[in-house]
Amino acid sequence: MNKTKQRKIKSIFIYLLAVALALLIYSFLVIRTNVTGKAVQEIKPSYNLQEIQKHNNIGDCWIINNNNIYDITGLIDNTYFKEINCGKEIDLDDYFIEILKNRKVGILS
Repeated sequence: MNKTKQRKIKSIFIYLLAVALALLIYSFLVIRTNVTGKAVQEIKPSYNLQEIQKHNNIGDCWIINNNNIYDITGLIDNTYFKEINCGKEIDLDDYFIEILKNRKVGILS
């Protein structure tokens, strides 16, 4: 085999190795899964009660439910989420917890 072919094969091998390595790193950093194959929720920061109480108005509203912190800014209305609840712990039923799952900002420390 001549040197030109060897270089091409070596270049292709290095390229494929780099792609495989990048995919492996991506899978560990972004697509974390548990043993059942379901996506694992990323680790959220923890906040103390004093930090949460600062988010207490209609333009910046966090609530606590079962030690989980949710940002409900933009969801304040006259039916369920009210400005009076901002910065406080409120009881939520499963329906609202499901709605807010993508709005979780952290946990209560």
